[in-house]
Amino acid sequence: MGDVSDRLEVKVVAARGLGEVEGGDCNPFALVRCGAEEERTAVASATSAPEWNASTMIFTDVADAADDVVVAVMHKALSAARDQALGRAVISLRTCFQAVGVEQDDWFPLEDADGRACGEVRLELAYFVDADDDFPEDDSDDEAASGGEPNMVRGTICRARGLRHPDRAGPVDAYCTVRVGRHKASTATVRRSNGPLFDHAFELPCGDGAACVRVKVKARAAFGSTLIGEAVLPMVEVAAHGEPGCSRWCRLEGKDGEVGKERGAVELQIAWVRDRKYARSLARLGASLGDLAGGLWGPGLGARTEGAEDRDEGPKEDWLLEEDAFAPQHLTSREQEELDERRSAGAMMAGRVVDELEGRRAAAMKPGDYAVQVHVIECRDLKAEDLNGLSDPYARVRVHGRQRKTRVVKKVTSCVFDDVLHFSLPNLTTAAAEAAAVDIAILDHDAIGRHATIGSASFDLRKVHALADHEFYRKWVGLVDTTNSADNGYQGFLKCSVTVLGPGDEQRAHDLDAEYQRELEREEEEGRGIALSGPTLPPARLTFLVVYCWEAEDLPATKRNLLASNLLKCYVVAEAGGASCRTQTRRCRADPKFGEELWFPVTEPVEFRRVAVGLADYVWGGRDRTVAYLYLDVDDVPRSDRAVKTSLFGTTYQGPRPRWHNLYGAPRGVQGRRGAPQNRYGAGASTYRGRVLLSLEVLTRPPRREATVPHRKAFAFRPTPGLKPATAPYHLRALALMGSELPVVRAPGRPRPLKLGLTVAIGNHVLEYAAAANARGVVEWNELLTLKGVHLPVLLEELPDVVACVVAGRRHVGFCRIPAAALLKEQMRGAPTWHRLTAEAARGGLGDENPGALLLQLGLGLSEDANDPHFRWDDLGLLEKFADKRPCCVRVYVYQARNLPPATAEGLLDPYVKVRFCGRKEKTRAHAHTTNPLFYETLDLHALVPRDARYGPDVVLQVWNRRAVGRRNAAICSLRLPLGDLPELAHDTARAPDPRWHGCVDASGRALATELLCCAARIRKRDAKEKFSKPPSIAPLNRMAWVEVTVVGVRRLRSAYGSSPRRPWLRFDVPAPDDKGDGGGTFRTPASAQPSGRDANFLVRRVLQVELPEDPELAPRLDIRCFDSSRVGAAPLLGSCAVDLRPKLPWNPVDYVAPQSELFDDAQARALAEQREREERAKAAKADEDDASDEDAEPGNVGVSFGAGDGDNDDLSSSDGESVVHRELEVRGDAGRDDGGTGAFGQDMLDSLPPVLEDARYREELALREEAILHEQGEERRGLLETLGARLAAAADVGEAPGEPQYALKDLDIDFPSQWAAADFVDGREWWLHQESGELEKYLHTRPFETYTLYRGRRHPNPAKSTLREVGHVKAVIRVLDEDPQFSEPLFPLSVLRVGTYAVRVYVIRAANVEPQDGPTADPYVRIKLGDDVQTGAVRRSTLKPDFYECFEFSTRLPGPAQVKVQLRDHSRWRPAHAVLGESRLDLEDRWFHRKWQALDERSEANPGNPLKPIEVRRLTRDGSLVARGQLYAWVEIRKDAAARRDPPVALEGPERREFEVRVVVWASKDVPFEMGDYYVQAQVGNSRPQKTDVHWRCRNGKASWNWRLKIGVELPLASPDLGRLSVQLWDQDVVKWNDIVGEATVDLYRWLLKAYHENRAVNVFREVNEAVARKKAEEQGLATAEDLAESDGSSDDDDDDDDDDGGDGDDGDEGGGGDGEETKEAPPGDEATNPLLAAEKKKEEKAKEKEGGAGPPVADADSNQEAAFFVKQLKEFVGLGDIDDTAQWVAMTYNDVRRRRVSRRGAVALSVEILPPEEAEDRPAGQGRSEPNANPFLPPTTGRMSLSYNPLAIVSALLGPRLAFQLLCCLCCVLLLVVMGILGMYFTSFYTLWQSLS
Repeated sequence: MGDVSDRLEVKVVAARGLGEVEGGDCNPFALVRCGAEEERTAVASATSAPEWNASTMIFTDVADAADDVVVAVMHKALSAARDQALGRAVISLRTCFQAVGVEQDDWFPLEDADGRACGEVRLELAYFVDADDDFPEDDSDDEAASGGEPNMVRGTICRARGLRHPDRAGPVDAYCTVRVGRHKASTATVRRSNGPLFDHAFELPCGDGAACVRVKVKARAAFGSTLIGEAVLPMVEVAAHGEPGCSRWCRLEGKDGEVGKERGAVELQIAWVRDRKYARSLARLGASLGDLAGGLWGPGLGARTEGAEDRDEGPKEDWLLEEDAFAPQHLTSREQEELDERRSAGAMMAGRVVDELEGRRAAAMKPGDYAVQVHVIECRDLKAEDLNGLSDPYARVRVHGRQRKTRVVKKVTSCVFDDVLHFSLPNLTTAAAEAAAVDIAILDHDAIGRHATIGSASFDLRKVHALADHEFYRKWVGLVDTTNSADNGYQGFLKCSVTVLGPGDEQRAHDLDAEYQRELEREEEEGRGIALSGPTLPPARLTFLVVYCWEAEDLPATKRNLLASNLLKCYVVAEAGGASCRTQTRRCRADPKFGEELWFPVTEPVEFRRVAVGLADYVWGGRDRTVAYLYLDVDDVPRSDRAVKTSLFGTTYQGPRPRWHNLYGAPRGVQGRRGAPQNRYGAGASTYRGRVLLSLEVLTRPPRREATVPHRKAFAFRPTPGLKPATAPYHLRALALMGSELPVVRAPGRPRPLKLGLTVAIGNHVLEYAAAANARGVVEWNELLTLKGVHLPVLLEELPDVVACVVAGRRHVGFCRIPAAALLKEQMRGAPTWHRLTAEAARGGLGDENPGALLLQLGLGLSEDANDPHFRWDDLGLLEKFADKRPCCVRVYVYQARNLPPATAEGLLDPYVKVRFCGRKEKTRAHAHTTNPLFYETLDLHALVPRDARYGPDVVLQVWNRRAVGRRNAAICSLRLPLGDLPELAHDTARAPDPRWHGCVDASGRALATELLCCAARIRKRDAKEKFSKPPSIAPLNRMAWVEVTVVGVRRLRSAYGSSPRRPWLRFDVPAPDDKGDGGGTFRTPASAQPSGRDANFLVRRVLQVELPEDPELAPRLDIRCFDSSRVGAAPLLGSCAVDLRPKLPWNPVDYVAPQSELFDDAQARALAEQREREERAKAAKADEDDASDEDAEPGNVGVSFGAGDGDNDDLSSSDGESVVHRELEVRGDAGRDDGGTGAFGQDMLDSLPPVLEDARYREELALREEAILHEQGEERRGLLETLGARLAAAADVGEAPGEPQYALKDLDIDFPSQWAAADFVDGREWWLHQESGELEKYLHTRPFETYTLYRGRRHPNPAKSTLREVGHVKAVIRVLDEDPQFSEPLFPLSVLRVGTYAVRVYVIRAANVEPQDGPTADPYVRIKLGDDVQTGAVRRSTLKPDFYECFEFSTRLPGPAQVKVQLRDHSRWRPAHAVLGESRLDLEDRWFHRKWQALDERSEANPGNPLKPIEVRRLTRDGSLVARGQLYAWVEIRKDAAARRDPPVALEGPERREFEVRVVVWASKDVPFEMGDYYVQAQVGNSRPQKTDVHWRCRNGKASWNWRLKIGVELPLASPDLGRLSVQLWDQDVVKWNDIVGEATVDLYRWLLKAYHENRAVNVFREVNEAVARKKAEEQGLATAEDLAESDGSSDDDDDDDDDDGGDGDDGDEGGGGDGEETKEAPPGDEATNPLLAAEKKKEEKAKEKEGGAGPPVADADSNQEAAFFVKQLKEFVGLGDIDDTAQWVAMTYNDVRRRRVSRRGAVALSVEILPPEEAEDRPAGQGRSEPNANPFLPPTTGRMSLSYNPLAIVSALLGPRLAFQLLCCLCCVLLLVVMGILGMYFTSFYTLWQSLS
């Protein structure tokens, strides 16, 4: 009988359609049972479609034991619960038995216990049986005699002893693994034992005698395991003991044989034997596969597998039992197709990740200077932190480590700050700018103790900068308190603005007055009216951002000193929304386990989007050291609406799967200031510093009792290994070929340069290359290293970057980071690539030295893919390709360079080009004193290069500056040309390829404006000694041309060499293309000092006849040099520049720009004027012919439009500076006046014409139609009006009945001004603010002259060391002609440039958004300089929004000094040099000689509507920065002297500051929801001193009476519209304790203050509102007003006292409508037909009489009743019992109940508000309170006050209140009753005793 008769091989591949379990997706695994044998797969985590791809399961003796296979799919419970069955499938083996050796791959349905379908499972089945003819059953002796070799290792792992955990003491949870080759067995885990008993038998196939048995003992942990020790037993030693084997104790050692530490020992019984069953199974399997392969792929493969059938007799089964664990497997066509699909999908996913990285890099913020402005405007409904129900709030703002605070406002819950806080953030990197945040916290100020936090809000700089205009402007945000768990939801509201300005960003100019009024209109539309309430924000929703901190790995050791241990004391800290939370400190070596959750309460909506997570090392007694930080986006965090449940027995984890996040920072060992920036912002760091396992989610349904402060919690679940991210083995191949242009590093005291090594790392896995010699910057490594089987995460986002670093000893020279996704996208097929290195900033950098580049070929992929023949690299072949070199010549064609950075103090250099290639170098000749040299040289470099050009080095072109003898030449810039991109020429005399411009970089890799026109090519050589002939010249083919230069002059020349320029002159050079100088040209202007040396005029035109290239790309640059001839000897160079001639060449079809001039030309202006006059005459004649019947129309006015446009009129009539009189119109005419539609008459003339009867009747018909339409739409309109003014209804009770319509202020006929300043000078100048709101140069678009900037100084990579600066400007007009200009007209006549004297007026209105230099505010003043004339303005104290309203007038000569420099300086008493807050410069010549500028203000009959010189917003900047530091509102005028003397400057006066008086009369209160209280009212306007009324003691039922006048002084105009608020508070006075706030309200008075200021009269706010409401109601109801009656009957003596009914209690008489009827005149019989107003009024009177039934009292009785009612009303008002005054309204008091999360109404207060100018305040005196003079208005005595009485019950009731008094009385009665009962009881006892004795 044989050992094995048959076997069944089963492979569980995958499953699909599995159901969910409680808690979410299942964790499935498969259990396969065949007969008595059972196997299982691994567990897949959280999926309903698992893919196991398990190893093949082998079941033996199947035919006798089973007829089917049972596959059960189970759910692995993560807790202590039992596993749950998901489904089961029973597969019959009949098909397998009939098809021996044939694989069956199919999906089988799963069924649950009830027989219902619940998914499918995929299996691969194959059945094999022994054949007697092929394998005779011999006994063991015969087989042994036949020489069979052992193929199976059998043994038992018995036990272990003395186990010790490497990191801690105590018992361990140990288990043991044994591995032979790629086969492995493992024991079960023995809990908490140092001497565990395993007793585990194993069988592992092994046919190689050179293999080893590796035994490892590990300690199980929550995540993974920790190695205790391992032992290695060679198979030779096992084979020496023969088939019985051996038993021995194996001593455990450390990893890789590390000794020196006792780890314990393990007992092992092992033998190496031959298993015939296994051998025959392999043979049968090989035969079956061979037959199958032969049938599919032909006999070739079958022949090979036939040879494999006899391998059981050979030495070993190498073809199957490959010792390499990643050997490729032979796949079926279907498997190969699936594999290809997986690879293509992986490449596509990697491509998406790369594209996402590129997108983020493109959208990243620019590095540079940033300015942050935070405008804290106001707060509403703040939480009360003090015992009196109020707070003392102030704002604290933190930005990037800087902090500023606002002022403190005392005892409020709603307040206005109006403070602007500025933060200057210089030299921010991209990572730092995107990680910065603005944290605004509102705190309660306390004199003693810690200031309590009311609430806070946070903004991200990145999000704000991405908004429109880079600002978050005047919006409300909710304040959330994250420091107190008792405060949930919004703790108040904050209105603020946040502006983030980066390099080159412009700040938008806002019209604050207009925007504030629009805000008020929006509030009215939302139903708030005059009394303001809290903002309308979406309801607050409490969510929690939960950060699950699992563990960290590979953290670097931060050893502090020699005595400190290498153990880390690390913790995780998270920051979100201005709050932070951290885990507990864990002490470990490099892999801490945290197991904690960080909970952040987030009240949505929020404005922040960044979450920072960092690791830090705790330092006792010092500052903790940062390990690294990473930044996550909240938008990428998944949201979950699941309910979080807790249990005493533990829960399962239901959050998102944890992910590894890689950390980068400074090199290990670098700390302090150098390493801190890289550790904090690791985006550009060089070193991998570990990784942290995190998962984040936003819980939208948090637990009810969860603390609403950032807090930490330990995991409520038990982490399982299945939750850890999946890993896969990867191969990293790195072929390091060479480095080019590497810096030469020398050690101190060693003359020879150090050898340079190279490391290529992914994560903590490093490939180290041996150091090689540095030969002139070229280092060749020529080594291929591979990291095999590195276990890395499967997800692309979790893979660390590949970092290549060049090292010299321990010093990092340079590095480059390559994303892993970029390598995976190439799928191990990437070509060798040059990678530019970045200098290691943490090590101090390399200064000006270039870090060089590396030629690397990198490949990263899965190990199974890396060993595939399609992806496998030929190690020797790759090196052979690089070593296989041939002689070659690299020919470099250098044409010219432009915009070279200057390297000398004069702003020039002596450049030459040096070409480096393979250690060889060639250079061109040097050109003296130029930044735009013409080389036209060809350089040949001969070297041995690889045949495959991809492996060759780059061709490096460097521009050097030749210095004087004895000084080392300096490298300026460089560029690289890849050798593989160079074309190959057929022979050495072939034509050069086309050149192109290449950008250059400096030593640090930053791109420059420098470009080099060059090209290169390869020429193959037959041998190294072959010589080439001289290359042909590359000088361009030229043509004759003429360069016309019209020089105006130089402007703003700066001092040089210690003195100011005196007599400057210019030299213009067109360089020649050859060395002989033929074809070039030069000329110089005469020296000039007119009008000054700094602004010298030349006013010359010169023409140079030169030769220019036919190819426009080869056109040279025109050099301009400025010299000063005032000194003896050589004239010093003041500055230089160059002009690009390419766009000026007429034969350039692509870039040519035709010469154009915006000069104001006399001849052209006259021609345009004549043409326009002819066109107007023709139009007038045509109009006369078409309209001959209209005899009254004036011919000169026919066809003339009175509407004026404000567009660009370039073709308008104009003249030069001498012939045109420029007149500034002080009062602009109304160009848009209505002419009645006739085009000939004005409206005034039409009104003066006699009325026409037909027109009157037509208007009456229209009025009737409109009335009918209004009557039909009345209900709908009233419904709309009811929706408006809801706040007015809630906060202002005007005595109207419920259901009556309420109105917003914009619906009433009340006119409000728009601004404080007088509109006489603003009118007509605001058109540019409405269009563009920027500098006027945007409107002009072009300049009349070409302006070229002169530079002097040298450029340095460090901006702080650079001396390059602007030293002046050259104004000229340059054009290139292809024909002699003597035969053509000049571009413009020089007579236009006649010098004249002009008056320049600069009108400075105000400044905004001024950034202070130091401190919270500044004392700004204006300083303007024009030429040598300097004028300063008055100082404005302590403001960042100064109003200047100043005019500065200068006299200048144009052309001449033209630059106006407007500076804003900060005045200081203690500093002689006042700091410059910002400056702006404008050019007068660019304006005066511009056509568009001249067209402004030019009024004529043909162009009556030309706009005036507009107000523009000038951008204020500081030297050396592109960030805006403020804005200046101004406009400029330029006038001839005669015109300036005739027309005085525009009266520019700001609004006069006047002291107005606001009289607030507090009448009474009602509906206060308290039975009794001691009430008083406190009020203030803006920041004025609060004033209060007297106390109404013991007020009952909330109806207090004060009749108290408050006189509040207000200085107008206000500094901010937000200060025009009337704040009213209702208080409850307490004697024993603090006072309590009852409610408060805010009434906006800003528009009323504007109205009172402009009209200079008293404004009674509520009276005007009531009158306007009455007029509105009368208009809607169709009632006739006094004006209507006067217009209808021609009379004007109607009663002026007709007012609308005030809706009182009915005591008042009828005062509205048409009066009492007696004073109304009787209308003529025909008037009703002609006057619809009277007819409608009569109909209403008739209807009213019909309702009364005609039984009303006589007229005399009605009059007497009215008089009596009026007398009663007056009497009630005199004694204080009447209704509120008609000038008052009820203002609702509200209270923000933070705990109940609602704003509740607490009654109302009747107020009257009147605003009086100082004159009227004196004419209408009134006393404070009710003091004398008690007038304007008269305040009657109060009512309802407590009075003394002889009745004690009345006194008690008044003091305690009716209810409390009644309760007290009841208690007294009860006590008295008890006393009486007690006394009577004693008498009753005595009497009863006596009665008993008597009886």
